[in-house]
Amino acid sequence: MRLLDETNVIRRRIRRLTGVGGGFEEIGACIRVFTFVLIAKNTFVVVKVWSNRHEGIKWADPYRLYRRELNFEPTCSQTVNFDEIAFPNLKQHLLSCSHPLAPQNPPPKPLQILHSSFASCTHEDRLVKIQFTVMSTALPREWLGLQQFPVATQTKLFDLLGKLKQENVNTLTILVMGKGGVGKSSTINSLLGEQVVRVTAFQSEGLRPVMASRTWAGFTLNVIDTPGLVEAGYVNYQALQLIKGFLLNKSIDVLLYVDRLDAYRVDDLDKQVIRAISNSFGKEIWRKSFLVLTHAQLCPPDGLNYDVFSSKRSESVLKAIRIGARIRKKEFDDSVIPVVLVENSGRCNKNDNDEKILPNGEAWILNLVKAITTVATNKCQVIVVSKKLVDGSDVNDKGKLWIPVILGLQWVFIKWIQGAIKRDIATGNGPK
Repeated sequence: MRLLDETNVIRRRIRRLTGVGGGFEEIGACIRVFTFVLIAKNTFVVVKVWSNRHEGIKWADPYRLYRRELNFEPTCSQTVNFDEIAFPNLKQHLLSCSHPLAPQNPPPKPLQILHSSFASCTHEDRLVKIQFTVMSTALPREWLGLQQFPVATQTKLFDLLGKLKQENVNTLTILVMGKGGVGKSSTINSLLGEQVVRVTAFQSEGLRPVMASRTWAGFTLNVIDTPGLVEAGYVNYQALQLIKGFLLNKSIDVLLYVDRLDAYRVDDLDKQVIRAISNSFGKEIWRKSFLVLTHAQLCPPDGLNYDVFSSKRSESVLKAIRIGARIRKKEFDDSVIPVVLVENSGRCNKNDNDEKILPNGEAWILNLVKAITTVATNKCQVIVVSKKLVDGSDVNDKGKLWIPVILGLQWVFIKWIQGAIKRDIATGNGPK
């Protein structure tokens, strides 16, 4: 019953996360095997649980697999962290798999094992082993979305991408963050010129980060969509921890902080979100960032000029970034953080060249790529997400190292004062 309960918990967790179930098969008299195979496009995630009552393990036939199509398309990077999300408390050890797990009717390309992790636990004389294997044929796709842009846009985009190549930037990783419902996923789709992240109205965002990779002429662009950072009116620190775990051993070349242009005020929650980002990645991340304001196809209130209104809204968010991240004015000025206005909806106006434009006539997709190019080549250090950063509580609290020293000096000072008082009392020099 103990094993059945454990595997039922596993089944419920996986079903809750992915909507995919699994099945049992009996191997011999003493071993149960619980197998899942999650298949999405060219990606396979195999989850197996073994248990025995005695010493020794009989391994299940790796060719007998259960199959079921998923109703969404996770990327390779998304599925690699599947085990960490489902079983955060299990200590995992990376192992190389001794043989490929071959499902029925495999895709035409050979399977590549991207990741295999293994964990075990014991209960009385029973050993339970859990193995997660991620296989995929998926490689970064060619950036076909470039061909969907108008010719005028394509020409300028190629020039900007060529500038990155001249700066020896062959791979660029963009992290997109912000509150939920501000247009992060839609902005990614607009940037890549194709539907790479599903956007559904009146539906909560995904629980995990998703990375889309595209290549063009030897240049690779990685864009990472993230869950909203607010849950029930509070900062979602669990989402931040998932994002950091997803980014482990990756570098962040550019941060897109996304908000809405049609939000007319900045409140304390905005500052808390910005502070949480700074505490997670360090305030230096804002040197590699720019602000994206979506829903930019609007009529300003009170008859304000469009440029005046957008400037005031930008200034208020930049001020919140400076306050929330505890950035002193002398450290780096607001002008270091560029601002780009974006309109992702189909009602966006177009110019004679069929380019999407803002009410002030600017072609905003070009502005977006220009800002990415500017930030990526601004000579500031990229943010590398190390294990220390993932495990740490606040990367900005370097001053905490001085706390033991200060406490020690305080103790010495108090002891000196107490000794002086005792000497005065002993000699009769105290207050009369």
